[in-house]
Amino acid sequence: MKKLFFTLTLMCVLFSTGNAQTTGKFWLGGNIGFSSTIVEDDVRNTSYSILPEFGYIFSERWALGVNVGYSYSKTTNYIDIPTLGSDFIYTYTRYNLVNSTDNFSIVPFVRYSFLKGSIGNLFVDGSIGYTYGKQIVEKTDYTIGKETETHTVETGFRPGVAINLSNHVAITGKFGFFGYQRSKEEEQNTDYFGFSINMRQFQVGVNIVL
Repeated sequence: MKKLFFTLTLMCVLFSTGNAQTTGKFWLGGNIGFSSTIVEDDVRNTSYSILPEFGYIFSERWALGVNVGYSYSKTTNYIDIPTLGSDFIYTYTRYNLVNSTDNFSIVPFVRYSFLKGSIGNLFVDGSIGYTYGKQIVEKTDYTIGKETETHTVETGFRPGVAINLSNHVAITGKFGFFGYQRSKEEEQNTDYFGFSINMRQFQVGVNIVL
């Protein structure tokens, strides 16, 4: 508890020592994200995202922006296919199972900034977004799986931090998502509501105030 109180106090001091005047200006930037998880040699997940960003700062705390981007993920797993021998004993042959997904998204958002200072600020993005995804499942050396399309809409909040390198350049980091998502894949609908923080949700970028 003492460590948490000290951390919050330090953040308040650091982010309240001044503020660069950016009201009425546009910014260009974006975020990139990358993660790689290996459970074992034959089980791994790799993903990355590229999300250009454009926005307008219309007050000291409020801004409007939009992300238009692309993300890719690839999961490698395996499947064991049984074969019944003449001695009535099963033997298994292992094949790689590859699942890749391409996503194209557009996410307009409203940004609220707080604890603003010369070193930077914290912010929260409230957004409504749409993502089109195309998924390909391939069982390597076994058979070719089908291709499916996914349509996802979401609304929620993403917290973040901006660290000023100058009056016009800042490094930004977004982490986590709190809100609602609904995905439709063929005839199947999936609903999600909750709060998630993981490496797939973490995005690092640079914003340039024009």
